[in-house]
Amino acid sequence: MTSNARGFMVSGGMDMPMLASSIGGLIGQTYMSDQTGLRGYYAVELNFPPTRFSAGATAPEPSGVLKAMEAQLGLRVEPAQVQIPVLVIDHVERPSEN
Repeated sequence: MTSNARGFMVSGGMDMPMLASSIGGLIGQTYMSDQTGLRGYYAVELNFPPTRFSAGATAPEPSGVLKAMEAQLGLRVEPAQVQIPVLVIDHVERPSEN
């Protein structure tokens, strides 16, 4: 897969969870969940408006990427609250010698 601030993303084959994760990373979202129910691998080509970087900007404008997804791939991103598994380690000790 290739994606960059020039406004282009292409893949010869990715599943929907991978696409959701890639788009999330592209627009600066920590977690995006696939709720499409679509299985299998899909060739993806997405063109979105190039980024105009302002001071401190590191990602494309999310609205441009999301509009392109809907227009070109027929996929819409909607905000939702979902439960995600979290592992919390609150204490660590070195193993004792036997």
